Amino acid sequence: MCKISPYNYCACNSISYVDFDGNEWDWSGITKNQRQVIEKNLILLAENNPLFKEMYTVLSNSENKYKLSIGKTEKNLPGQFVINEKFGGGTIVFRDIKQSVNSYTIFEEVFHAYQQENKSLYRKDRPFNREFEAKIAVTLIGSPGGGIGEIPGAVEMQKFIQSEYDFQTPTFKDVMSKKFLIKYLQEAANFGQYYEKYLDSDTHYKEKTVQSPKSIERLIKDSERNNK
Repeated sequence: MCKISPYNYCACNSISYVDFDGNEWDWSGITKNQRQVIEKNLILLAENNPLFKEMYTVLSNSENKYKLSIGKTEKNLPGQFVINEKFGGGTIVFRDIKQSVNSYTIFEEVFHAYQQENKSLYRKDRPFNREFEAKIAVTLIGSPGGGIGEIPGAVEMQKFIQSEYDFQTPTFKDVMSKKFLIKYLQEAANFGQYYEKYLDSDTHYKEKTVQSPKSIERLIKDSERNNK
């Protein structure tokens, strides 16, 4: 019996080895040493977490181009995903190589890229807070806090997932349930209202949510199918 933290949802599940050569990604502007550090973290996540492996596989096989870089981020955040509006895809930017390249930041920013890949799933005529969905997605890999801290809405949703599913990743059936959706929409509203009150800018953090978390739904569904 393996000895793990209850937050390590997938640590005892066997998944196939991921042959990560990184050649599908654009590494221009990154030094050899920086690439080695990032790849080491990517490999660790892909080999030990089916959800991250699924995202990596989808993005690697995409017709869109995704770039990884080290540089300046908005408001000095640890990481940021910048959409390429003209050609599709986008760039994952890490603030620095020593502190920002960690499992929390990598998972959240790769998830933002995954959201971009799934943009056709979201109805354009209905608002949706992608920041909230990304924060909750980080919860699914079992990260205590997961970049959420004490942000209203996000922390309540995380506690709901941990208690309702006994520190396990919810199934596709779970996330498609009425109970999950009602709780998700309720806490997404609290999340947006918090930022509406305390932020003067960053309108994407304030966005309302009136549709289900499409990328979370697809990620769990496809991960279950491909890791049986």
